[in-house]
Amino acid sequence: MEKFSLFIGIDLGKREFYAAFRSQSLLVKERKYENTASGISRFIQDIQAFGLELNQVLVALEHCGVYLEKLVMALYAEGIFTWLWNPLIAKHAPLDLNRHKDDPRDAKAMAFLAQSYQAKAKRYIPPSVAEREIKALSLLRRQLIKQRTQFINQQKNNRDKALPLPLAAEVFQQLIDSINEKIKRVEKQLKKIIVQSDRLKRVYKILTSIPGIGPVTATQLIEISRGFTTFNSEIALAKYAGTLPLKHLSGSSIKRKPRSSKKANKQLKVNLTMGATSQIRKGMFFENFYRYKTQVQKMEHLKVINIIRNTLLKLAVKLVKLDQEFDPDTFRNNKKSWQVFLTLS
Repeated sequence: MEKFSLFIGIDLGKREFYAAFRSQSLLVKERKYENTASGISRFIQDIQAFGLELNQVLVALEHCGVYLEKLVMALYAEGIFTWLWNPLIAKHAPLDLNRHKDDPRDAKAMAFLAQSYQAKAKRYIPPSVAEREIKALSLLRRQLIKQRTQFINQQKNNRDKALPLPLAAEVFQQLIDSINEKIKRVEKQLKKIIVQSDRLKRVYKILTSIPGIGPVTATQLIEISRGFTTFNSEIALAKYAGTLPLKHLSGSSIKRKPRSSKKANKQLKVNLTMGATSQIRKGMFFENFYRYKTQVQKMEHLKVINIIRNTLLKLAVKLVKLDQEFDPDTFRNNKKSWQVFLTLS
C-alpha cells in the first residue's frame, strides 16, 4: 500500500530546477522553475493545486550542496516530506540502460525512484543554526589550512633555489603567519559555538576524553553526525569514514581479503589515522596493544592502525549514547568487546 499519493522528482541547478509530478504510476505534469523565492513559491502553489494533504506528497531530489538550501527550507516550512538522495545512489539506482542525459529526464527518473522506494524514504530535517555555523567554520578552517600548505611549499621551493629571493621568503612568512592567526580565530569561534550548546558541549567533552581523538577530530565528528543524531551505529560511521573492511565474494572464483572502501570521508580518515598513530608511541594508551599485534601476532602495521581507528569510532558512538566519558580501566577490562565487528579479519 502506498504511503504517498503524489511523487515529485526534482533535478536542481544553480539558477533553475525541473520538477516531474507523478501520480498513480503516471506522469501528470512537468515544469521548469527558477531557483529563486518566486520560483519556489510557484512550485509550492502547483503542489497545493492538486488538492492533497501535504503529508501525501513526497518530493525527492539529489543532495547537491548549497544550491538546494532555499528549496528544502521552503518545503520544510510548508511541512512537505522532502527526501534527499546521495547522488551516487541516484546515479546507479535506475535499472534501464538509457544513456541520455538531460534535466527533464533526470527529474522523471527521480519521481519514478521516489515512488518505487517510498518505503525507505527519510524526511530531511534542516540543520540548526549552530550546526550550520559549525559546518561553515569547519569548511573555512580546511580551506585556510590548504592555503597555508601551499604557501609553506612555495616557501620551501624558494629556499631550495640556488639564489633564494629574500623578499619572497619574507612575503611567504607573513602570509603563513596571517593564516595561522585566522585559523586560531576560526577554532576559537568553533569552540565558542560548541560551548554555547549544553548537548554539544557534553558530546565534545566525551569525545576529547578518548585517547586519539583531539579537538579537531571531535569537532569534525560533531559536524558530520550533527551532534551524533544521524548515525545510528558505529558500523554506519565506520563505513562513512572508510575504515570498515568490506567483503568481496562471488561464487567460487572471486574472493579477496576484506578491505576498506575508497568511497569515504578522506579527511576524517586522515584525522583518525593521525590519532591512532599518536597513541601507539612509547607510553601512550595503545602502545602495548600495538606491540602485541605486530610482534606476537605478526599483524601488519596498517591493519593494527585500522583496528585502532575503528575502536576510536566505536568508543565515540557508544560513549555518546551512554553519556559517559572514557574510563581506561573499563576499556581494559572489556577490550575484546570493542573489537567485535570492526576488526580486520
